[in-house]
Amino acid sequence: MWYATGPRALACLLVASAPVVAAQTVFHNDGNVVYVGPGAVVTVEGAVNNHNNGRLANGGTFSFTDDWSSDTPISDDVDDLDGTFVFAGDFQLVRGSGTVAFPSVTLSDSTVRVMQVGSDASFTGEIYLADGEWATGSNTAHVLNTDPTAIERRAGFVSSDTIGGYLVREMDRVAEYAFPVGSTGDALRTPVARYRPVIITPRPTGADPVDVAFAVRFGNIDPSDDFTDGGPGWDRDQRDPTLTKVNDAFYHMIDRPRGDEPADLALYYESTDGRYSTVAQVDDADRVWRDADHRIERVLDRRQRDRYRRFT
Repeated sequence: MWYATGPRALACLLVASAPVVAAQTVFHNDGNVVYVGPGAVVTVEGAVNNHNNGRLANGGTFSFTDDWSSDTPISDDVDDLDGTFVFAGDFQLVRGSGTVAFPSVTLSDSTVRVMQVGSDASFTGEIYLADGEWATGSNTAHVLNTDPTAIERRAGFVSSDTIGGYLVREMDRVAEYAFPVGSTGDALRTPVARYRPVIITPRPTGADPVDVAFAVRFGNIDPSDDFTDGGPGWDRDQRDPTLTKVNDAFYHMIDRPRGDEPADLALYYESTDGRYSTVAQVDDADRVWRDADHRIERVLDRRQRDRYRRFT
């Protein structure tokens, strides 16, 4: 066990001259700043507990195999350095009372799922999903890095099976920003795994700079039956007469939490999902599904909407 406690500002210094430090069972930081120097590698065969305003200032590589827990009621649980936290277990939880702020995060080849529980997460660096699932639940995973390539994957994806959960991306340029969203399915609701990504390209007006954030959730369920927030769902029967059918297998929730730029939206699907001629949007005010009133192009297996403005 690594255990850092007491009033000292610097509890542990790990530098490249001692590149590999191994610990067992739990890494417990009780109110200190633990500094991992550039080039250093910390391997914890167990959990990480970061409590009482403690911080992990990671400039190296910090790998752990069990849950992450923080009761720190501040948003910078992890200092803003350019190190990487490696989730090296099969199933791991991220628990916190505030936003757990990571630099870069990597899911190992053995990682099946990382799940946020009662805590938002933010990332200032890069996210490598490998073949795993990052599950937000009803929380947000907020990518602060504006580089369009900040999220990389092989077959991995981000799931938000509960309403309120989102993958959020900050954007500062006209480029394609991928939202690799999907779901492993729920045995009681939708026992079908699906990967249905979204690509958003901001389109500022005139010479205005790009400064916007978009959020995407994939609902792997009939929208009429999505009561995960305790609400009434999005009844597909409440639709404009020009729509003959609304997809009953899944839907996307797309929001623009910051900024007002329009954007091009590309929604990907598989041919086995059915043949649909347009994209519908449900209105927040009266909860009626309507044609989004736009040009649709079939590009491989995707539906695209150019310069869309309305996200409510």
